[in-house]
Amino acid sequence: MLCAVHHKLYKAARSGEVDFWRKNKDADVPDDLLHQKTPMDNNILHIAAEFKHMDFFKQIPPQSPLFWTTNNKGETPLHVAARVGCDEGVEFLINHAKP
Repeated sequence: MLCAVHHKLYKAARSGEVDFWRKNKDADVPDDLLHQKTPMDNNILHIAAEFKHMDFFKQIPPQSPLFWTTNNKGETPLHVAARVGCDEGVEFLINHAKP
């Protein structure tokens, strides 16, 4: 599947590699990394939710709009977490929305 998301970021979100941010701090990674999407308009949090990697979510700045951005099906990462049965993800995102 062709993916517009930087390949290192996609792999990290899919595998739950939470050290990605530290490891690639000075690497050749685009500045707009967080805003890249797959052809289905999934961002990195949609991907991480699909594979139930909630520790990855904790690496994203809490004020980031990525938590509430929709894909081409109108789903937020919360919808994806609920669909795949990731209770931890659903709880995290609901609690994240409260403040």
